[in-house]
Amino acid sequence: RRGSPDYENLRAFMSSEDSEPKCSQERTVWVAPKGQLGGDKQKFICAVLVGLENDLEFCLVKRILGKEGKNMRKIAAECDAKIRLRGIGSGFLEGAQGIEALVPLQLNVSCTDFDCYSRAVREIIDLLKDLYKHYRRWVHSKGWEPPEEKVSVEELRRDDWSIDLYKHQDRDGLRWQTVKMAADQRFFLSGQ
Repeated sequence: RRGSPDYENLRAFMSSEDSEPKCSQERTVWVAPKGQLGGDKQKFICAVLVGLENDLEFCLVKRILGKEGKNMRKIAAECDAKIRLRGIGSGFLEGAQGIEALVPLQLNVSCTDFDCYSRAVREIIDLLKDLYKHYRRWVHSKGWEPPEEKVSVEELRRDDWSIDLYKHQDRDGLRWQTVKMAADQRFFLSGQ
């Protein structure tokens, strides 16, 4: 809410002079710091954009998921998080029509505890950075120019900051759009 201390703290965090993500103990902070609003049933949701398209030869989606979903299950269990790979190339079929969402390939993370949420995001980003190394090697072996990979995190819901940029499907169920979003409330953190 405008005028609240939490809102003003978040605005200060978002408009800090250096646009690079904040660093703490040599680790990049990918999510905004914990807000001061409390509650029993808080929800923290973000989308970690993969930044690459699935390639059948490189098998990006299989590498993200791990053998029999091992990578995602490990992170989900350790961080008490729900994680879903969705978007173009994910193989995850959504809605009544059973088609992939027409959004870039992304990992959606949902938690009810801030510390678990932060850890899950860090674990996913570490996994993606490792995959980027393998992808660059693979692209070089093909003699191609590697694309610039960039990890980015878009926070969609943070009850501790009173932010809810929840997504919903439009009537045809094909496109996803953000609803009721104030531009100065949305924040997007990205880094290498």
